Amino acid sequence: MLALLASASCLFNQSTNTMTASTRDHLPREQDRLLRLELLRMAAAEQPLSVRALYYRAVLNPALPFITKDKGNDRRNERLVQSRCLALRRAGEMPWSWIVDPSRASYEADRWAGPAAFADVAPWYYRRDLWAGQGQRPVVLVEKAAAIGTVLQHCNQAGVDVWATKGYGSASQLKDLAEQLHPLLELGQSVVALVLADFDPSGWGWPQAAETEIRSHIRRLGPVLGELSFERVLMTQEQAEELGDRVALRPPNTADARTLGFLDAHGIPYERVGKEIRCSVECCVELDALSPTEVRSLLTERFEGLFDGDIAGELEQQRADRDRIREALASLA
Repeated sequence: MLALLASASCLFNQSTNTMTASTRDHLPREQDRLLRLELLRMAAAEQPLSVRALYYRAVLNPALPFITKDKGNDRRNERLVQSRCLALRRAGEMPWSWIVDPSRASYEADRWAGPAAFADVAPWYYRRDLWAGQGQRPVVLVEKAAAIGTVLQHCNQAGVDVWATKGYGSASQLKDLAEQLHPLLELGQSVVALVLADFDPSGWGWPQAAETEIRSHIRRLGPVLGELSFERVLMTQEQAEELGDRVALRPPNTADARTLGFLDAHGIPYERVGKEIRCSVECCVELDALSPTEVRSLLTERFEGLFDGDIAGELEQQRADRDRIREALASLA
């Protein structure tokens, strides 16, 4: 009997929570219609992007004054965007491919009905090393796996590798990255690691920790002629300040051991009360807050700045190579 009552109580609580969330997420009909239309428009312009990035686009959209930045643990506005986005995709109004979430990996094997089917896709597996012979080569490090979809295709087209560290990268992952970079550095090519991270104590600290770890592995692997450098593309303090109070800026977590160094490094005011650090300045922001189009534009600017020559010409040669592969395989099919 007690077990039955406990089960009934659990179901009642779940039902109550669902109804409460549904009530909180309700919008007047006209606002709901406008939100859906704007989500479609913004997603079409910025795709591919994550739901989190689309939420930030909605917060910054002057046509949606009823979508404001969430405060504290309240996630009402993000849920409003998330639920409408899901409904639009399920209804077939928004293509599923516009919204990406690479943080959830799958490991299926590639299969084809026969040689002819493989011949159609095989050329796309071929990628010319666009950066071979260049004095410098970029690699992109992203703090969050969920944000990688915003830049992955863009970087692939430019022949640039992308690594998602999921915050403080695992020792194995950083070792693997060092082993990938070492042969390039050994031959004299310099590598520029372009960092995409939140502007907060963790987003400030993990690139430094990653750099230290990667450099230690490279030293272990042997002498190199090229140089390794790290450059933060976003989120910077200047970018966070430009976003101002329009998005979900938040105070730093003063319980985080990295916060004091973060505050000192960026000149953010705080006070000490005994051993306690107190800071109420809203200064931290996620990398998702910047428009995906702006992020891709920043990366393109850095790629072009590092590339010596005509990258468009290299891409044209890659297309010609793929055509030759397609013709060769067609004769086998």
